[in-house]
Amino acid sequence: MSKRFTYWNSFSSAPAVTPLFDAYGGASVGYSLRKLATSTVYVVRVRRSSDNLELDFSDTDITDGTLTAWTGANDGLVSIWYDQSGNDNNLTQTTTTLQPKLVSVGVVITDGGKPAIDWGSTGKYMDMDNSLGNNRSIFYVNKSTTLARNMSFLLGDSSKYDYHPGHSNDGYLISSTYAAAAVKNGTNYINSILTNFSATPRPFTQSLLTLIHAASASVSNVSKDRTYGFRSWQGTIQELVIYPTDETVNRIGIEDNINAEYTIY
Repeated sequence: MSKRFTYWNSFSSAPAVTPLFDAYGGASVGYSLRKLATSTVYVVRVRRSSDNLELDFSDTDITDGTLTAWTGANDGLVSIWYDQSGNDNNLTQTTTTLQPKLVSVGVVITDGGKPAIDWGSTGKYMDMDNSLGNNRSIFYVNKSTTLARNMSFLLGDSSKYDYHPGHSNDGYLISSTYAAAAVKNGTNYINSILTNFSATPRPFTQSLLTLIHAASASVSNVSKDRTYGFRSWQGTIQELVIYPTDETVNRIGIEDNINAEYTIY
C-alpha cells in the first residue's frame, strides 16, 4: 500500500485519551473511529462511491484529511469496521446499498466534533464475522433519528431479538414485552445515569448507552432484526464495545474513558 499524504484538518486537537483497551481489556469486540488499543493500525475500510475502490484507514487518516483527499467530492461508505479487541471479529457489509456512510460528498460525517458513521434512514446494517452468545456488558456511543415502532434495534441477531426496541411509537430503547429478560432486567444507563430503557425513548442527541445484563444475550450484527433489515438502526454510531463479563466494577472507569474522548456529558 502506498504512503498517503497528511493534510490540515479542522477536528479538535484535545489531549489524547488513553486507549480504552490499554486500561480495560478483555472485551469480546470493540469498534470505534478512534484507537481503542495502542496496537491498532486501521479502524475502518471505506469504499469510494465514484469507482467502488476500497482502502483501509487509521483513526488519524480519518481526521487529518487523508480520507477525504482519497474520496474527493464523493461519498465514503464503510465496508469493514475493524474489531480492535484482538479477536478479529470484524463488522462487514459487502452489499453496497446496505453500507453505512462515513464521508458525505467529500466531508467526514461528525457528531460532537468527532467522526461518526451514519446509518441513514433505514436498512443499513453490518454483520459480525462470528456471532456472540455471551454479551454481558455493552458501551455504546450513538444518536437516534426516529421514534418509529419496531425500528432502530441497538443490536441484532439472525434468529433472536434480545434487543427488541419499543413496539409502539414511544420509541423506547428496549421493549418491555419482546426484549430478552437479561437485557431489560439488567442495569442500564444513559450518560452514566441509571435509566429504565423500557420506558425511555431513544436519545436524539449524542449519548453513551451502558447496558450491564442480568445474564448473557446474543448478537450477530449491527443492527438488523433477524430477516427484517428495515428495522435497523437509524442515526449515527461512533463506538461500540462489548464485554463477555459483568463490568459493574469497571463501569465508571470505562464510561469516563469514553466520555473523555467524546465529551458527551
